[in-house]
Amino acid sequence: ATEIKTNNKTTIFLNIYRSPNSCNETFNEKFEPVLENTKSKNCYILGDSNYNLINLEKHEETRNYYNLLTSSSFKPLITKPTRITDSSRTLIDHIWTNDLRMTSLHQSHIIITDITDHLPCLTIVTSPDIFIKGYKTITKRVINDQNREQFMKKVSDIKDALSFHVKNSLQTSLESKYEDYFFHLTKIYDECFPVITRKVHAKTLSKPWITPEVQNLIDKKNKCFSKKKKENSPANKTKYKNAKLKMEETIKKEKDKYYKTVMQNTNNSVRQKWDAIRLIINRKKVSGHECPVPNNIIGNHYASLAKKLAEELPNLEQNDIPCSSNVKADNLPTKQQFQFNIITEREVYEKILKLDSSKAPGHDNLDVKSLRS
Repeated sequence: ATEIKTNNKTTIFLNIYRSPNSCNETFNEKFEPVLENTKSKNCYILGDSNYNLINLEKHEETRNYYNLLTSSSFKPLITKPTRITDSSRTLIDHIWTNDLRMTSLHQSHIIITDITDHLPCLTIVTSPDIFIKGYKTITKRVINDQNREQFMKKVSDIKDALSFHVKNSLQTSLESKYEDYFFHLTKIYDECFPVITRKVHAKTLSKPWITPEVQNLIDKKNKCFSKKKKENSPANKTKYKNAKLKMEETIKKEKDKYYKTVMQNTNNSVRQKWDAIRLIINRKKVSGHECPVPNNIIGNHYASLAKKLAEELPNLEQNDIPCSSNVKADNLPTKQQFQFNIITEREVYEKILKLDSSKAPGHDNLDVKSLRS
């Protein structure tokens, strides 16, 4: 059982399982005291009880199970078969709740899939007291070849204006020239590569090899499985088998491609290489920053160490500190003082060509491929 407390209200999620053994007749006796403890709290009971609610009138133990829950003010949210075979259809996977105020807002679903022989069941709980978020909002720029061509065209159209901001002799401040130049460039960049917001499930983020192509194949496989369940004909079986095989082959290919790319992008760093290996073998990195000694003990140790060191050191004057040169900085000739080297346009161009296109943009938010174009 799991308890979730929100706004001083407790909701219990209770998972149950009953063995299908015909001799297992003590389940209701053991289950009744559990229900007694949930009377004063909102509760959701879910699991495989192996009581077929479709066969309610013909099986006494099933009827007792049903009466036990309904007499405790529980209502079933799944009302259609959850295990379908060629010869039978049974409703043995259940979701019950005693929160009768909100049941009209709940959305219950049975998912048609071939993952198991039991069809997965779920209920979307709509309640202001419970908020469980399984999605993350991410923002990204739409960067593709079409947008990049549009960006190059617009930059080419205003290249004279950009050149004016660089060579403007009336503007003496280098910082102002930089701001004027990048103001126009950033404006075009935002128009050509707009920022979009997407809601992505956390599982999708954990499996980056699930591309749109793979997702389409998964949807196609699920549709074929649904048709096969409705009409178990040889044609539907063949379509489902072929769709599943193609999906599995594509997932394997995209997964291999993703991991190869990860390994290739970490060739310049041993640390990143090991992080990539841990990612592939699904092994979490052991943190080396956890110290068994409390922070206050370490702090007192180093504080006392510094005090003892200060007492041991002799009192030194400024003239006692050795110097590598007897020449003072104030007496250095003007020619030996620090100066900036002039950077040529060619040097900037060569640096841009050497930038790593796999790295994130800098403070200017311009991606490397667009800079090179």
